[in-house]
Amino acid sequence: MDKNIRNAILQKYAKVSTNKCIHNIYIFLYAFFAISCFLWITEKRGFFMKVVAFNGSPRKEGNTYLSIGIVVEELQKEGIETEIVQLGGADIRGCRACFKCFENKDRRCIQKDELNSFVGKMIEADGIIIGSPTYFANVSTEVKALIDRAGLVSRANDFLFRRKVGAAVVAVRRAGGTDVYSSINYFFGIGHMIIPGSSYWNLGFGRTPGEVLKDEEGIATFRDLGRNMAWLMKKLYC
Repeated sequence: MDKNIRNAILQKYAKVSTNKCIHNIYIFLYAFFAISCFLWITEKRGFFMKVVAFNGSPRKEGNTYLSIGIVVEELQKEGIETEIVQLGGADIRGCRACFKCFENKDRRCIQKDELNSFVGKMIEADGIIIGSPTYFANVSTEVKALIDRAGLVSRANDFLFRRKVGAAVVAVRRAGGTDVYSSINYFFGIGHMIIPGSSYWNLGFGRTPGEVLKDEEGIATFRDLGRNMAWLMKKLYC
């Protein structure tokens, strides 16, 4: 083959290979940029984050549930996944102080009831809401069992809920609500959790189911709580 023809062919293939290589680089850079933008946008919108909310009232759609729903609505607006779990009426008992959770260190309570499924949801979530009605200036029995047993399992396993965001939601008829609010926040605080504030303490006033929706200041407080919780979670996790 003539030397000039051979060189021309080689130059042609070299040029084609170079153009193809440059083309592949452009495709790679475009794909990288597109994926980066997608992840940035979804993170800013709150995707891939979840809040689990426990309704500690045996009334499945009572004032505690409705109050939680107002907070959840604001979280959903920010793209945060939410799940409301019916805790009130669940078949869970109080802590036996057996300390088997410290012996086993398996992220579980040795008692055979629903508590471990609740703990699992708390571990998976980025934020935790605990809602309770006010019973004699304190939380419901189911909320107390959750606090005592989940709290001990957490401590036995190097603080399972460390740096998760925690918020209390309280339904109250007249007085005693701040004691409930404090009890739930004590649980968050001692577990290395982070608590967002609002425009007032997170209390909604009402006795009969649905009455809390007449409490305009309570509704505003819950909405502010939801917005602040979403803002805090994005600052922490995005």
